[in-house]
Amino acid sequence: MSETPVFDDAFLASLSRLRFAVRRLRAVEGEGEVRRDRRGGRIEFAEHRPYVHGDDTRLLDWGAYARTGRFFVKEFEREEDLSVLLVVDASASMGLHGKLRAAQRLAYALAYVALASGSRVRVMAATDGELRSSAEVAGSARIRELGGFLTGLVADGRTDLDASLLGVPRAARGSRIVIVLSDLMSENDGQRTAGALVRRGDDVHVLHLHAAEDRDLADDRPVVLVDAETGERVTVASDAGRRADLDAAERERRWHAFASRHRVGYVPLDAAVSTEELVIRFLRGGGVLS
Repeated sequence: MSETPVFDDAFLASLSRLRFAVRRLRAVEGEGEVRRDRRGGRIEFAEHRPYVHGDDTRLLDWGAYARTGRFFVKEFEREEDLSVLLVVDASASMGLHGKLRAAQRLAYALAYVALASGSRVRVMAATDGELRSSAEVAGSARIRELGGFLTGLVADGRTDLDASLLGVPRAARGSRIVIVLSDLMSENDGQRTAGALVRRGDDVHVLHLHAAEDRDLADDRPVVLVDAETGERVTVASDAGRRADLDAAERERRWHAFASRHRVGYVPLDAAVSTEELVIRFLRGGGVLS
């Protein structure tokens, strides 16, 4: 029996529904509305103010009029061009328990939403301290290029996000969101470099993909484990399950503390959850939506 493709028909069909859900969530939770002018760039809704004679009537908010019986106009602020860089950890540990598949689908869905909103998007793969990149694309029609790059990822090599993230290029223009998708199962889990990216002006978010099986170890006998990245066989004590739980909790605690100190978005996500729910949890938990 062949394995289901990463981007199967059901997943692809769900993307338009996801885009609608994100737009609705933004409307409900105050993200504001966005429009694009003829010169390119981005104009974002800032606030309402009372209408005065001479205002452009095309900016009247008829919804506000229906609610209040008074005329208001919408004011907008120009934003710089926005680019989104998605860094997928493709090390060997991500190949366990569906984590890489979840990262591929989540990265594709985020790229789809970002392209539909007018942002430029690039996808990068991190493994063995290196960083491999797709082309930067704009426009929804080019999502297939990013999908081809993501489909080609194979979980292999060691995790060294600190070294890999050094390869993130400086933003050429406008502002940028850098989103890292990883199980963070390494001492070199990217904290040092993520802080440096923030200091140079990037908006950094770390999506911590975990799986219950990462901690599913028996507590009644010694266990022999094989390191997915090194092949090393390690015998762990009979309380391995409890220790794995404690290690996972400590990893999350350390990342939460780091994120609050360095203005990094950090969201732990269960790789077994649907892609649509993962996107919504990220947008809310990462501070992308208030």
